Amino acid sequence: MTKIGKDKEGKYHPPKGSPSGKNKKKAVVDSDTIAGNLEDNGDAIPDNVRVRHPNRHAGKRDRVSKKNTIEVAKNSTLVSSAASPADKTADVEEIKDVKLEFLKELSTKSFPVCISIYLPTHTGGVEVNQRQDFIGFKNILQRVTSELKTKAMDENAIQVLLAPAFDLLKNDAFWNNLSQGLSVFIGKDYFRLYRMPFSPAESVTVNSSFTIKPLLNVLASPEYFYILVISKKQSLFYKADAFRIEPIPVPELPDGIDDVVHFEEKDDQKLFRTGSNGAGGGANYHGIGAGKPDEKQNISLYLDEVDETLWKAHLNKENKPLLLVGVEYILPLFREVTQYHHVWPEVITGNMENTSLARLHEMALGVMKPYFDQAREKALTKYGNKSATELTSSRVADVIPAAFYGRVDTLFVSKDASLWGSFDKDSNELVVHDTQQEADESLMDAAIAQTFLNGGQVYEVEATDMPGQVQLAALMRY
Repeated sequence: MTKIGKDKEGKYHPPKGSPSGKNKKKAVVDSDTIAGNLEDNGDAIPDNVRVRHPNRHAGKRDRVSKKNTIEVAKNSTLVSSAASPADKTADVEEIKDVKLEFLKELSTKSFPVCISIYLPTHTGGVEVNQRQDFIGFKNILQRVTSELKTKAMDENAIQVLLAPAFDLLKNDAFWNNLSQGLSVFIGKDYFRLYRMPFSPAESVTVNSSFTIKPLLNVLASPEYFYILVISKKQSLFYKADAFRIEPIPVPELPDGIDDVVHFEEKDDQKLFRTGSNGAGGGANYHGIGAGKPDEKQNISLYLDEVDETLWKAHLNKENKPLLLVGVEYILPLFREVTQYHHVWPEVITGNMENTSLARLHEMALGVMKPYFDQAREKALTKYGNKSATELTSSRVADVIPAAFYGRVDTLFVSKDASLWGSFDKDSNELVVHDTQQEADESLMDAAIAQTFLNGGQVYEVEATDMPGQVQLAALMRY
């Protein structure tokens, strides 16, 4: 902190170096500097000292007004909420990963008004520059405000309820760092947001319970796999799932064949030397017939080093698929030397040196689609094999109560389908409507939540692939 000196009379003087004469400028001192020197003893700010406004260039200094913004911490799940009109602070949190615990939380929360917002967003490009996501969310909040007014909700109560959402609009950093989708859940003193790894259909629901069906893709796709991008010049290792890809640092992994195989000219002979920072050892060989390998052997030595390093560092404890990516002649050689037994049968061939991570992930998902589909396909086959028994049903009147009573082992829901009504677990009374009526809840969401909460599995299926092409079907435990 810069100190401001006093003269003998006790007056404060700015630092030296200011221009002199009639055009002399006032010294510029940060407000926190003034505060540190003046505030404690109650002295007034000198006339010849100009104080910077505390919010000047706030973005550059990462200063955000606590009254007017929500600060989404980069390495924290907590989001600080602005004060509401009633001086209350909502329970505000950003969810980093959707787990079953979060579904349980959404399913068990009960408020007079539950607002569920799903919005496709953008990671970059003209849409971000034109603030399309910001504008879309602002329009949604205006629509929600109007709908709440039609429900005769008190205007001040509406302001309190939506305060964290409107505060979010004031956070420029948030709107410049979105993913493919955004979901927001609002209740009394409750606010949750989740940057979704896929693009949902835009939807807004104002109900007595939260809408969770669009989150089903995240909950139903827990599987992951590995990717090895390998060429003579590099070897790169990744972990990926249905929504993201991330590099896995393996410090000892050879960075190309030159890290393992070296040649030096010596006395008109080639000295062949192996050795690297990798997991294997090194050796020297002289001359033809004394161990000088051909090109294929060189590559095999390099690939063997890559395999040994990955095995010791990571793969010896795994059983997930490993997808090979690289030039066509190298991949069969790696398959010959690897000790990992879960190499995916299909590969991606080509030079990937200039391929972006997003493009690599997109290509990988195309190849790995059967891997992600296999659990659902297996469940559908099991449903078909038991379709003539009492352990399956595609009747809403059977499936909804069974989900609440913990009988559903596997639930299949038709994509984009919805069911409205109510179910009273105590009286076993089910009411179903074709369209949403006043006080209805989403029976589809209720069935999904109850199935998950009772340890079952849920799969979203294209309408044409649903058993009997109905809205929902279930494989029962008993």
